Amino acid sequence: MKEYTTVKLRLHPTADQAVLMEKTFGCCRWLWNRMLADAGEFYAASDLQYIPTPARYKKEAPFLREVDSQPLCCVYQNLRQAFLYFFRNPGAFQCPRFKAKKDRRDAFTVYCRQYCTGPSIRLLKDSIQMPKLGLIPAVVHRRPLRQWKLTSVTVTKSRTGKYFCSIVFGYEAPERETAVPAAERTLGLNCSPA
Repeated sequence: MKEYTTVKLRLHPTADQAVLMEKTFGCCRWLWNRMLADAGEFYAASDLQYIPTPARYKKEAPFLREVDSQPLCCVYQNLRQAFLYFFRNPGAFQCPRFKAKKDRRDAFTVYCRQYCTGPSIRLLKDSIQMPKLGLIPAVVHRRPLRQWKLTSVTVTKSRTGKYFCSIVFGYEAPERETAVPAAERTLGLNCSPA
């Protein structure tokens, strides 16, 4: 059975890395709002659900090429999932809303891909290596176990201007056997007032 655990680290990016992170936060927010608006217009016109991919917006918004494409793909997947939940059960889930610059926390997610040269994200002794950002100095207080596989990294910025990353690790957990109660050791009590 596959289980997941998370390790949260404090990042200490250089000035250039912080600028690129801020651009990524802004691009993810812009792309979410633009895809949400286009999906709403398409749904109002044709009564069908269609969300354009991030590649469609790169011609009209060249600043999207400056950041890594994986966070933009994650925005697309998150918006698709939000619409899927909303249309399946509109009573329990709200329609996806626009993101304002000052309302929500800044965050983006990058999934770890396996290439012939190795994984796209690496956790080192005192840093983390991510696509386009390079080696980011970090406070690594908890080392992953050998059987843990890095799945994704979510980079966030707090209101005080500190950067954090939450690393999700997946691992195979042993199957847990449920204990069958023995008849001679089972006791049933009736506590009803009668």
